[in-house]
Amino acid sequence: MTTNTPNVDLYQFVSWQIDTLKAMGTWFFIPFPVKSLSFFKVLLIKTFIGISVFIIPTGGQLIYLIRLAYSENADVQVMAGMLNLIITELLITIKLLDFIIRRNSIKNLIKQMTNVDFCDFTKDYKKTTQTKIFITRCLFIFILGLSAVDIAVHVLVVPGLHGFQYLPLKMDFIYFDVNDKRYFNYIFAYQILYKPIISNTFACLTSMRWGSEIFATSQIENLIHTIENVERFLKYEMEVNNCDKNEAFERFFKKCVMHHNLIIRFVGSIQDIYGGHISMTMILSSGIICSTAVQFSAIEHPLNNITDLFWVFAFMVIFVSVLYADCYFGNGITTKNFEISHAIYGCPWVDLSRKHRKNVLIFIARTQQPLVLYAVVLAPVSLETFTQVMNWTYKGFALLNQTK
Repeated sequence: MTTNTPNVDLYQFVSWQIDTLKAMGTWFFIPFPVKSLSFFKVLLIKTFIGISVFIIPTGGQLIYLIRLAYSENADVQVMAGMLNLIITELLITIKLLDFIIRRNSIKNLIKQMTNVDFCDFTKDYKKTTQTKIFITRCLFIFILGLSAVDIAVHVLVVPGLHGFQYLPLKMDFIYFDVNDKRYFNYIFAYQILYKPIISNTFACLTSMRWGSEIFATSQIENLIHTIENVERFLKYEMEVNNCDKNEAFERFFKKCVMHHNLIIRFVGSIQDIYGGHISMTMILSSGIICSTAVQFSAIEHPLNNITDLFWVFAFMVIFVSVLYADCYFGNGITTKNFEISHAIYGCPWVDLSRKHRKNVLIFIARTQQPLVLYAVVLAPVSLETFTQVMNWTYKGFALLNQTK
């Protein structure tokens, strides 16, 4: 049964992330005809942002790391920190590039999310859905806040403690010395400007994935609520349409099957778009957490380097949190889906006609099939997988810590 309560705007699950990407110029859709002047103007701006934010800085850091590795002054702590930053920026760049390639699939995912059928199923559970939207936005602010603190410490606080005599990020541009007084201030300002853009892009892409997963979970919960309120629905249908219980149940049952099919299709779309992202996050985050732990343990005189200690620890917390959140929300889809069969079994279906009893049993069997989000073909996105990844990370840290 639906009420006259206004629909919830389900686009809000990802609206803040998309608006932020648009504001930074990293959103991958251009709202102009291909042959128009505005299209080429926006394309030129996006190309400039892409090169200056996602290619030049990472390339400069990579050149510096290679030269440092071949020098006699190589330091484990410095190299581990450089490697972390390079891998992180490469991960963000690859994810954004993958989004650009899959932009039509993302457009389709958003279209599914705002599907009129999903909106119709949300009417009775407006408060529940709004709570989920609030949680999604809080997570976005949380990851954005963590990134902002990390950048502030790394780009402003640490260099400030040294009198701004050193660049926040070590770079080498081959053709000129970045520490030369003629270029130093410009390079410093460049690093302060580009770092927030790449960090905010990371927060947006990551929380968009979480928003999609939370949306899927919220729809499963809505379906469970619908099933648990079957008596109210049947009573309403029998009174309004003047039909018997079997006919009312048939309408209710069609509504539930349709809703469940929409959920399965949406989770499949999440798999197609974010499966590769989750795989990269698991693999590269494991390496980043491992090398950051090595960097953390390599800090000499911790009490005299509190700022460095805080920055490295915050960096590690960000990636552990992201990895855990990915596995937690993916695990939530699987566990919530199993609850559907319990809810439908508790319905008053035993006294119905043989045809309806048969359909209910088929639906119960269908909902008992695991609805699992996979990291491509590597592993299911679950809390068990998180435990395994952290176990691999610890083993890697122990090995590197012995050989550093």
